[in-house]
Amino acid sequence: MSSFLGRASQFYAMPLRRLVRELLGKERLFGKGIADLDMNPSPLLEHVLAESVEGWRSPLDDFQGVYGPIVVYKGRHVYCPRCFREDLAMGRVPYFRMDWSAFFVSTCWIHRSLLLPWYATNAHGFRYLPKEWLYGLKATRKGIPIFFEDHLRLLDDFEEGATRIYGGLDPREVTKRFARLQSTLEKQSSAPIPVCPQGVDPQLRLRRIAYEVATVAVGPLWGVGPHSRNNVKIAIEPESYELLPVPREPEIWSHPTHAIRRVVDLNRRRTFLWVVAMSLGGTKEFGALLCPEGRQQSWRQWWTDCLIPMAGKPNRKRFEGEMARLSRRLDGAGRRRPRFS
Repeated sequence: MSSFLGRASQFYAMPLRRLVRELLGKERLFGKGIADLDMNPSPLLEHVLAESVEGWRSPLDDFQGVYGPIVVYKGRHVYCPRCFREDLAMGRVPYFRMDWSAFFVSTCWIHRSLLLPWYATNAHGFRYLPKEWLYGLKATRKGIPIFFEDHLRLLDDFEEGATRIYGGLDPREVTKRFARLQSTLEKQSSAPIPVCPQGVDPQLRLRRIAYEVATVAVGPLWGVGPHSRNNVKIAIEPESYELLPVPREPEIWSHPTHAIRRVVDLNRRRTFLWVVAMSLGGTKEFGALLCPEGRQQSWRQWWTDCLIPMAGKPNRKRFEGEMARLSRRLDGAGRRRPRFS
C-alpha cells in the first residue's frame, strides 16, 4: 500500500499527506491495532481506493503472513533491481513488494540475488521513482537512476565472481548462504502458513534460536542505530559489503522486537543476518540444513577467528560474553528432553 500511495502522490505531484487527507478526511490512516500502512491499512482507505481506482486489487489479497518480524513501513526501501527491470520490460511501473519487508529476507525470492537499497528515499521513508517510469515516457539515460544501472552491473559482477566481499569470500557463496537462511526461516508472503499441532513444527526451534542470535547482534553487540524513536532516519549510503564496525557503546532497546523492526539500514541488517547465518550454520544441529555443500565451519571457530578479531580489542570482552551466553543454545544443550508416558 505504501508503494501504491507513494507512486500515486508522485504521479499527481501531490504531497502524500495531502493525498491521504483527500481520500480519508479526518479518518485514521491505519486500522485498529498496529500502525502499519502495508499490513494494517484503514478499511475506509481500502474502500475509497476500490471506488476510485479502476480494477483496484488490494495488496493484502495475496498476503498470508510471514514468520518473523517485519521492518517498520517507513524503512522498507530495499528492492530487487532485476524485478524492477522486468516490471519495465512488461510495461508496468516498478513497485515495492511485500516480500521484501521481512527482517530475515535479504535476497530476491525469484532471482536469488541480493536485495539492494533504493537510494531515492527521503528521511521519512518516502521513495521516489523516475518520472519517465511513472508517466510511461520513453526512458532516457538521464531519466534512469545511475545507482539502478550500477546495481544491475553489481549483481552481474557478483554472479561472475569478479569481486570479493565479507573478508574475501566469493559473493556467490555469501548470497547462497543468505538465501538458504532466508528460505529456512521465512516464507513468501503469498504462501499459506502450515498448520502444525502444538510442539510439532519442525523449524520452530530453528526460528527461535535464529531470532535469539539476531537479538544479540541487534542489541548488545552492534545496537540498532542510526534511528530516532519518533522519526525513522534512514542511512543507506554508502552501501557496504563487509561487516559494519562495532560501536564502543551500542544503543540497546528494552524491547528486542522493536529493535529488530527498526533495523532500516540494509548494511546493518546484512551484518546481523550474516552473524545468524554463520552461527547457526556452524552448529551440529543445523549445519547440514544451512550448509548442504559441506563447507561447514564451527560457529565457535568463526566467532574466535573472524568475528571477535573484527570487533577489535575494545569490544572483545563484550563479544566473548555474548558468545558464552549463546553457547548453551547453539550447542544444543538448551533443547528439552522428550517426555515419555
